[in-house]
Amino acid sequence: MLTEDNYTRAVDWWGMGVLIFEMLVGESPFPGEIEEVLDSIVNDDVHYPGCLSPDSISITQKTINWDALLTRKCKPPFLTKIKESVDVSKFDSEFTTLQPTLPPPPVSCSLSPEQQDAFTD
Repeated sequence: MLTEDNYTRAVDWWGMGVLIFEMLVGESPFPGEIEEVLDSIVNDDVHYPGCLSPDSISITQKTINWDALLTRKCKPPFLTKIKESVDVSKFDSEFTTLQPTLPPPPVSCSLSPEQQDAFTD
């Protein structure tokens, strides 16, 4: 985007990596005023603090191979065994023991006669 080239949804994933970095570190990977930030995005490498684990750094750097993912050629990191169709054992009991509640019905907002007249021909 900054180099005025065409861009794809990869920009969204790049943005996700920036967001994860900010959540882990508490600041942007591209500090400075707007012009410095824009220049840094295009020209600089991100510097990772020593306190970040290798997994934390890895998640901000890896890319998704969409073709392999969509054709199911990627091995999932784990497989969950589901015992039955209503198996909720992988969810926290804090949530699975709650009684279901329906949301309140939407508030009806009737139009005044003057407002209704605005929609007549």
